Amino acid sequence: TFAGRLATAKRVAVNQFVVSPLVYFPLFWLCTGVIQGLSLGETVSRARAGFRKLYSRSLLYWLPVQCVQFSLVPQRYKVVFLSVAGLLWTTLLSVVAGSVQ
Repeated sequence: TFAGRLATAKRVAVNQFVVSPLVYFPLFWLCTGVIQGLSLGETVSRARAGFRKLYSRSLLYWLPVQCVQFSLVPQRYKVVFLSVAGLLWTTLLSVVAGSVQ
């Protein structure tokens, strides 16, 4: 239904255009900087240099994943679906985080 698609679009938009850039990615860069022993300045520089590339990859990955999750995956399978999707995404993040510039 149109109402269902609109609800899906709203959920995905909030996740991708509010939560990800304002909460998720700043925490990602901060945590990886601390773990890797970077100074705050180094962490901020690294985040500025890598944000656009990582955020665009995030959109390419999570937009379709979340559209499927919110509109097609039955409630009883959402945890499994998101766990697998999250594992794949975490693997991608680990590759990015592992390359200190």
